[in-house]
Amino acid sequence: MDLTTQERLIAVMGEQNYQAAYATFFAQLIAGVSKQVEKALRRHVQAVSRTVDCDVIRHSRSLSLRGYPISEVASILNDASRSFGSGTVISADLYYVDLLAGIVSFDFQLQQGPGALRIEYTGGMAADTAAFITAHPELVMAIDQQIYYLWSRRDNPGVINKNPSDFGGGASYFVSEEWAEKHGEFQPMLVEAIEDNMNKASLTW
Repeated sequence: MDLTTQERLIAVMGEQNYQAAYATFFAQLIAGVSKQVEKALRRHVQAVSRTVDCDVIRHSRSLSLRGYPISEVASILNDASRSFGSGTVISADLYYVDLLAGIVSFDFQLQQGPGALRIEYTGGMAADTAAFITAHPELVMAIDQQIYYLWSRRDNPGVINKNPSDFGGGASYFVSEEWAEKHGEFQPMLVEAIEDNMNKASLTW
């Protein structure tokens, strides 16, 4: 799912500087950066129905889902043999769902094994691009700035300034070598916005 729009980027660069010939490149930048941001967030962006099969480790009684916040849990099944028949459905009164954080906690010890837990649920950050922009304005603003940064560097992609003290200097649009090793070409504003939106749970599906 795209996490911003061309209209927003045109506003950032100034309508007087925009040309119709930029549209295809803008669309590519939006799609690419959106995928990079979703990967960095370690969560599903679009709110849709998903069915996931999760590994269950010994003594496990909770897990985190990548699609959060959660709006609905349709069913949860636990079966070490992965047959998932009707008799493996877990009653809703035997687990608790933290809808905002996407964490499911169980009142008993689950059957362990690879793919032993199947969860059908609906969750994610937003249903579509417009809803995402409304719900996460700070993140979208940082995404806009990131895409404009890449646009500004379209004639010298991948160039790194090896002097950290020159990071962000003037109109060079270069990043330091040290920063690039940690964050690629993500700008500080975007890195901070992503960190603010990340779930701190260690196990996600």
